[in-house]
Amino acid sequence: ISGTLNFYSTAASGTNNSSFSTFLVSAAPTVALSGATITLANTTTNGGLTAIGGNAGFTNTTGEITAIGYAALYYNTTGDQSTAVGVNAMLSNTTGSYNVAVGHIALANNTTGVNNIGIGGSSLYGNTIGVYNLALGDFSMCNNTTGVCNIAIGRLNDDPMIAERARDYLK
Repeated sequence: ISGTLNFYSTAASGTNNSSFSTFLVSAAPTVALSGATITLANTTTNGGLTAIGGNAGFTNTTGEITAIGYAALYYNTTGDQSTAVGVNAMLSNTTGSYNVAVGHIALANNTTGVNNIGIGGSSLYGNTIGVYNLALGDFSMCNNTTGVCNIAIGRLNDDPMIAERARDYLK
């Protein structure tokens, strides 16, 4: 194994945080270690943040999040208990909580929406404030912006009626 692993931080406090990437969180990075604790830039009071990838979780202040991939959860500030895996996954999230995004630009435009799950590249891409949505498959519900309680399964599926059909079948 070769290369360099850099830990960067300019945070004021916080515990149980991890950051792995070159130039991940600061143009003039510093390292703050206290025992096994690593704190991150802009992380002021939270613990439990994991960021792996350039600029992942960059603006996080208090949210307990997991951001894996370049710019995953980049704009998150206080959004809590969210997980983003993939380049630009949940990029625009600021205060949305309890979301899961797996795939390139999944839930990329979500800002304040909560309890959404997007699995697949571009799934729930356009979602901004929609809540309780589940999208499985590349581009599934990619045009949803404010929808509530929808389920879409399958590539390019913007038809949340699949949930209605499933509900009728289960009756």
